[in-house]
Amino acid sequence: MFIRKNESEAGFAPVEIALIAVIIIIVGFVGWFVYHAKQTSDKTLQTSPTSQSAATTGTKSSPASTNIQSDESALNAASSASSQSSQAVNNSSSSLNDTSTLSTVPQ
Repeated sequence: MFIRKNESEAGFAPVEIALIAVIIIIVGFVGWFVYHAKQTSDKTLQTSPTSQSAATTGTKSSPASTNIQSDESALNAASSASSQSSQAVNNSSSSLNDTSTLSTVPQ
């Protein structure tokens, strides 16, 4: 009744092999996703300058140029909202500095 030590530790268990396969699949998917996103952004950047110049000359407008125009209008709206909130902060700050509205607290 002697038990060999090496019999129970021979090779990989099926669970270990499955975990290794899952990890390889995840790494492969992440790599593919990054590659695909890079290719898509490169295509968008390559078509963007030609579409923008066509839009400024008054010729056919493409979806890329309308995206640029909508981004510019969104940026202008955000800038306007930011300046309005800055004015509101300045107004509230000046009202806090006004000593006529403050009352003294008895001690």
